[in-house]
Amino acid sequence: MVETVFLLARTASEEIIAYNGSGRSPRNFPVEEYLKQKPTRGPLTVTVSDVNLWGRVYENYCSKDFYKFLKPAISLARNGFYVQEPLVKAIEHSRSELARYRGWFKIF
Repeated sequence: MVETVFLLARTASEEIIAYNGSGRSPRNFPVEEYLKQKPTRGPLTVTVSDVNLWGRVYENYCSKDFYKFLKPAISLARNGFYVQEPLVKAIEHSRSELARYRGWFKIF
């Protein structure tokens, strides 16, 4: 599953901040295979997100307890969330193409 982190926010002092935590490709990424296949889906399209982004945001801008800061994200990760109809339709439309990827099929 791909997780990409971008943050655009306005601080209490009206400063606009932006963070890009989209990450990098894995260390042993098969560049030649990727260039040959040019996939739009599947494992070759995954990057590793910069999870340190949340720590940097917390250190620079937050005053509440770190656990309270992450509590909503922890809840979503544990309990899931309802999705709107456009995402449901996109999943249904892509189901047969993505079913060959066990991880995707297991989750969705």
